[in-house]
Amino acid sequence: MLKRIVAYDYSPNILTLFQRVLSREGFEVFLSASPMTCWEVEEFQPDLIILGYVVGYLDNELDILRQLRQNPSTASIPVIICTTGARHLQGREEIITDDWLAVVSKPFEIGQLLSAVDTLLKRQQTHSNPKHGLTAESAVSGLVPV
Repeated sequence: MLKRIVAYDYSPNILTLFQRVLSREGFEVFLSASPMTCWEVEEFQPDLIILGYVVGYLDNELDILRQLRQNPSTASIPVIICTTGARHLQGREEIITDDWLAVVSKPFEIGQLLSAVDTLLKRQQTHSNPKHGLTAESAVSGLVPV
């Protein structure tokens, strides 16, 4: 069975890139140009989520991340945040830190994205109890650099 990835980004060009690269790697890819709800993610039952994030683009853009971690049926889905503002994420209290969160800085190399996907999917297979948290103090150490 193909691994399913849900990808959100405001940019149609980035979504096209995600579709081409991830499909070529054998993933079933679902794309969204608007922020998804936790319910929509739950309906797709993805193995991994990619969230595009622009600092200041939408105030509630990262709310989906908190909702995913609070819902037992989506709490253990690995998430990659693709952003131009990775350094801004480290100081934001609402960033959920956990073992299954990676941040990929834009612009990124295709290899960086694929490495993050591979790392998180492998981690998901080998660890059944992810660590989740909501504290700003753990945000810096919780981000997985790729």
